[in-house]
Amino acid sequence: MGKTYALCLGGRLLEAEMLAEREYRVALDRHAHVATAEWALLRGRVALFRGQVVTGARWLMEAASLFRSPSGINFLPVCLGSLALAAALAGDAHAAEEALAEAKQVLTAGMALFEPELALARAWMAALCGEQSRARGLMLDVAGAAEGSGQYATAVLALHDVARLGDAEAVADRLSALASNVEGPLARLCAGHARALVAHDGEHLDRLSESFRSLGADLLAAEAAAEAAAAHASHGKKASMLAASARGRRFLEVCEGARTPALLIFFAAPGTPREREIATLAGGGMTSLEIARRLVISARTVETHLQRAYAKLGVASRSDLATVLGLPRKPAGRSASPTEVPTT
Repeated sequence: MGKTYALCLGGRLLEAEMLAEREYRVALDRHAHVATAEWALLRGRVALFRGQVVTGARWLMEAASLFRSPSGINFLPVCLGSLALAAALAGDAHAAEEALAEAKQVLTAGMALFEPELALARAWMAALCGEQSRARGLMLDVAGAAEGSGQYATAVLALHDVARLGDAEAVADRLSALASNVEGPLARLCAGHARALVAHDGEHLDRLSESFRSLGADLLAAEAAAEAAAAHASHGKKASMLAASARGRRFLEVCEGARTPALLIFFAAPGTPREREIATLAGGGMTSLEIARRLVISARTVETHLQRAYAKLGVASRSDLATVLGLPRKPAGRSASPTEVPTT
């Protein structure tokens, strides 16, 4: 089992997928309850690494069901954390919340090893709800703890998630330094991805998209293609933008409905990380005052970003934002006055 997960961390996803499938069938034929659960868990985790959120959730639900039965070895918390991540990436807030709630109940002091994965699942849940600043903070906490304990592969993944959520500049140098400590191509590509995002280098993002795809990391490939399209568009390179867009849509077809902020850049979302964050919170039903308090900015600043988002998306209201961005709507509060919070 450890070898399979190490293959995932290194980016050898196709090899990990074949190994997990073969060993799962062996365990199933032998009626080995615990081994079947373990390999179902690994099949789910490999699928998540690839970006296959529905397939991943199906294997993880099977594993969780088996681990709920009494056994000497139990990985139920990590099953539930991964299941929460799959639900968050699929845009299912309710399922993610349920999985995290159960994980919190079953996690014991002796299972502290699983806490970073649960924290990353919580971070992606926050991102799903539009709280990207909070999500990035949680990911940085995970990265710091992992790096301090020598879990460099986990630290790389957490830092790369920060870049995927719009703040590559904050993590690019750390990623480059850590990548040399992790075996396999994935860490190197994650570091390169962050550097390309900082540089707004569409050509580099194009190449990274193909490299992620060659590893079987289809969701990362689709994100890099989306970001390449945005970078090309900002430089007026229409032909390159259209080519990256077509490639990204093709890669995304195998990701089973996954939705991440990077993909919103490609398909509909406003251009800057702050505009995307505010548009997502507003589309989810928060008032300008609530957003201002959450982000510690003025309501007037929120409204300025919203008007820019409306113009770029061709919409005129918060409900239109929810529709265009594919967000679950929450009941809207009362309208806020720009003078109710300090200006910044």
